[in-house]
Amino acid sequence: MRCKQRVVIIIFAIVVMAVCWAINIYTSVTIQTLTPTHQSRHEPLRILPQDQEKKNISASNSIQHFSENIFKVISQLSKLQKEVTSPFLRQNLQQPIAELKKLLDNISTSTNIATQKDSPESKQSNAASMEGSDVCPEKFSSKDLSGGYPFFYKGFDMQNCTNVPAFTTLLTIVLNAVKTGNAVVEAILPQIHKHYPNIPILLAVDSQSYNKLNIKISPNVQIFSYKDSEPDTDVWNDLIGHVKTRYSLLARNLVHFSWHSRLERLVREITNLQATAVAGSYRYMDGQWNYGCQQTMLRNYTLVYKKGYDWSRHECMVCDSVQGPFVALTSTLTQHRLPAKMSSVSGFEVWFQEAKAHNQLVVSCPDSMFFVSQENYDKKESWLDLAKYYQVELIRTPATELRFDCTEANAGCAFSKGEALSHCCLNELSQMVKTFFHLCKEAGCLCELQEGTLLGAVKFNGILPWERDADVTFHSSNFTAIGKLSEKFRTAGYSLSTTREPWCCVDGVMAGGIYNLNSPNWHVEIYGQHLMDSEKLLLEHIPPTLVELDGALVPTPASPGLFSRNRYGYEIYQHAQHWMSLSQSSGWQFYRPGTFSPCRRPGHHSCLDQYLADGNIQFQGANP
Repeated sequence: MRCKQRVVIIIFAIVVMAVCWAINIYTSVTIQTLTPTHQSRHEPLRILPQDQEKKNISASNSIQHFSENIFKVISQLSKLQKEVTSPFLRQNLQQPIAELKKLLDNISTSTNIATQKDSPESKQSNAASMEGSDVCPEKFSSKDLSGGYPFFYKGFDMQNCTNVPAFTTLLTIVLNAVKTGNAVVEAILPQIHKHYPNIPILLAVDSQSYNKLNIKISPNVQIFSYKDSEPDTDVWNDLIGHVKTRYSLLARNLVHFSWHSRLERLVREITNLQATAVAGSYRYMDGQWNYGCQQTMLRNYTLVYKKGYDWSRHECMVCDSVQGPFVALTSTLTQHRLPAKMSSVSGFEVWFQEAKAHNQLVVSCPDSMFFVSQENYDKKESWLDLAKYYQVELIRTPATELRFDCTEANAGCAFSKGEALSHCCLNELSQMVKTFFHLCKEAGCLCELQEGTLLGAVKFNGILPWERDADVTFHSSNFTAIGKLSEKFRTAGYSLSTTREPWCCVDGVMAGGIYNLNSPNWHVEIYGQHLMDSEKLLLEHIPPTLVELDGALVPTPASPGLFSRNRYGYEIYQHAQHWMSLSQSSGWQFYRPGTFSPCRRPGHHSCLDQYLADGNIQFQGANP
């Protein structure tokens, strides 16, 4: 199966490069239509100026459409590359991604050259049409890289243009200061007015301190008061509902405002990149700066954050999540609202996860910078809403690692076809099995791991993620001794019951006997055998074979690998779900390894069919 996937990836890479070649030819031909040709003085003029202009616009739109689609393909391939666990496959995806990026750069460069005209006015008009009409375009103005010396405030400069609306009619600054206090509000409002006079501001403040604001409120500022107990995301959604402009700046944790924010830059890239959200870098008042871009992986009840970016465009980093203030289309924010009744951290991170799930582009442009306060990203309570929303039991950020129990993560034992079980559910079973072997050893009983439980220990050093029960065996002569452990099992939170008494005799010794050990969600079937594989080793003065099961060493048949191979047949290291999930009559029927059942909740991080049904690395944790 793995070889098949490698072949598919390689073929896919070849196809992508072939498509790049074809698009390159098409684009070069299309770009030629943008460039006026020099005609012979004896040849009559066939194209009227207005016809040529229409042709230019059509070609330009066609190229823009190509660019946007290529951009989306690159994003998809980059996402796939992050999720592939095999270094071989990751490497084979790198070349088509690089080819597509090169093609995108060539299209951009060629288009800019082809659309240049002689007059400055025409250049401005063309640039505006290529980059969107909401804000004036920018251009690197210096002839070399020394033009901005010594502080480099200059370099990329916004060009003059007349065909765009006033910026104060385009964007509203949305400030949620319910929990930050009046002092921040009183400092920020004059600072915003200094750099963006009359820009609309929607401000949320604490209802208890609303009347204590010591500042003159300008007509462009609307103030809304809320109780301090109001959920953060409800406040944000209510404020966004009052925005009248095309764009909104969600000024998260803003404590100081300066010209460094460069809001026009963020609005411009919403159009240029067709982005859902465009953020800037941020810094704290103690001086620490961060480019604000993170990659995430939500998989198998685990959410992992990693600082960094896989690729960039227009000097902006492509991100899965950003932490600072960001600009978005107001229509996007109203159509895709923040989840209700959540903390700010959980709500925004859920919003970005949903954007990622729907292949929406989020970027950070670090040359725009905001001054913010530090949010409680390392506090468990900040993430509780997200944990419950996504059924996440582990969140790992660059700064901390947070764990959530079954109740906090709303992740019990849902035995659903096609889904991996939660870690807390699997842990309940593994703890019960480990307790059984611990008490067996204490009582001097001979016990062994068996069946699919043994297969899980062999393949995963733990419980199979799709397990439905557990199987262990004991020497039938220990039947009474096992029964006497009933009280100890009950103290540990389990119940032991007798299903069948042992019988006499096989080869002159007692045989059989069955117990059931139960926890709230699981049961362990405990079978008596008149002869144990470990017994043979002990007769040779060799201790039993031990295999790791979720951190503990437990006894198994003499050769667990041989036992598993002969018990389950072909390709046992590829995966097949439990026979109960496959509607088989028993576990003695042949399995069909190498495939997972379709998931009943497509797209959920527990879905088994998102994984290659082979190997164990993909189940060991999420790494972006």
